[in-house]
Amino acid sequence: MKGFLLATYEDIVALLGPSAPATEDEPACWTLRFDDGTIVALYCYKCAEIPRHFYTWHIGGDSRKAVTLLAEALGSELLDCPDMLELFAEYRRLGLSRKQNVTYAWADPDAADS
Repeated sequence: MKGFLLATYEDIVALLGPSAPATEDEPACWTLRFDDGTIVALYCYKCAEIPRHFYTWHIGGDSRKAVTLLAEALGSELLDCPDMLELFAEYRRLGLSRKQNVTYAWADPDAADS
């Protein structure tokens, strides 16, 4: 896992289309390959069903660049949150309110590049 995307399922479907078929651990997942060869996976992990609320989706990929590329592709606001305390402060700053189809992404500070 390289980072996170804060969005609703409907926002993601509007931007990326329907998800891949569900698996036992991932009821919704999208895989993208960018022009430079970077592969990105966006998924909800170990959810019993697709989250329909504002949810923190997982971003997987072969490097932290995956987070930046996905954020740019989705028009997400890229947040710089090196730890969870800062992330919660950012949630409060955002007021957990947003315009429709606005998403927020950030890299996992502990994720190593491959």
